Amino acid sequence: MKQSGPRDLAELYRLKRSASNSLWHSHQDPPSQGARQFLRNNWIPWITHYFRVMFHERHPFKRYRTGNGIFKIPDSVTVGLAADWGTGTGSAYKVAKWLKYREPAVTIHLGDVYFSGTSQEYQDWFLGDEDWPHGTQYTFAMNANHEMYSGGEGYFETALGALNQEASYFCLENRYWRILGLDSGYYSGILPLIETFWLSRIHLHDDIMQWLASVVFPDRADQRPVIVLTHHQLFSAFDDGYATLGKNLAPYLDRVLLWFWG
Repeated sequence: MKQSGPRDLAELYRLKRSASNSLWHSHQDPPSQGARQFLRNNWIPWITHYFRVMFHERHPFKRYRTGNGIFKIPDSVTVGLAADWGTGTGSAYKVAKWLKYREPAVTIHLGDVYFSGTSQEYQDWFLGDEDWPHGTQYTFAMNANHEMYSGGEGYFETALGALNQEASYFCLENRYWRILGLDSGYYSGILPLIETFWLSRIHLHDDIMQWLASVVFPDRADQRPVIVLTHHQLFSAFDDGYATLGKNLAPYLDRVLLWFWG
């Protein structure tokens, strides 16, 4: 059911990034920090959902069928970026209001619809009555770890379908710049209990690697600077870094001027 109005901030209190915690919260209605209510009302759907993810039932990766993933943008353009927006909180609505005020040609959500990126959560917190702000030309949603806690079905089916977005990666370009949106989330959240310790699992899908080589960077003489967008970070002073992403992009890092993380 679509929601209108801000979500109770208590639902996000002390939210962890781990899959087990996020899945636990996703079946709380009303939200609760107590295990008693969880065990009484939600243990069957939570356990089913959790083991469904653990045993690798992820949504098939989507590829471009009717285009090549290159989208032309004006030479002078405003692009709106935000991450972790899919919460339905008052703060999210304030961010949306600001984005709409700027009237960007392109808006890009860098991922995370809480708690587990299910189809219902996308309907409630991303596509509801107060939905993610649309750009005047393009609107994109990116994949992330919370989306994959439910196997990616909500993202690949509900979100991409609603936005008429064919795949989870894309390239925006004009005469001066290229903006690359890359799916770093597809291999996250599949082994929730040990995901924190298996950082090398976060890497780009083979289809993205082939697309980068054959579609985006076939001409080594193209010197346009590149802005990369991924949900996961290469390094951080406050959290883990994902070095494999750097290895994936190593052949092209001399073109990368900026790298935004969600």
